[in-house]
Amino acid sequence: MNINEYVVAIVAVAVYLVCLILHSIKFIDNRWLPLIAGALGIIFNIWYAKSFSFSIFLGGLASGLSATGIDQAIDFFKNTFKKEGDDNAEQ
Repeated sequence: MNINEYVVAIVAVAVYLVCLILHSIKFIDNRWLPLIAGALGIIFNIWYAKSFSFSIFLGGLASGLSATGIDQAIDFFKNTFKKEGDDNAEQ
């Protein structure tokens, strides 16, 4: 098994965790988190590869922005199931 095949996923999870911490301590406004996630993804990917190329840049950007998408998907599902549970409790 080659870990290089999973770099995008590993970087996405790392960026997601950092953004989750930033969001939870209210250190930065939410509107800046996608930009920060993209920048962190690029930085983490460059750090991992120990070099820079356009494909490393794009892989890092994709990782960072996918971390934002993961966060939005989790929020969507939490709110969707929460609303369904609230409707059943009222009846």
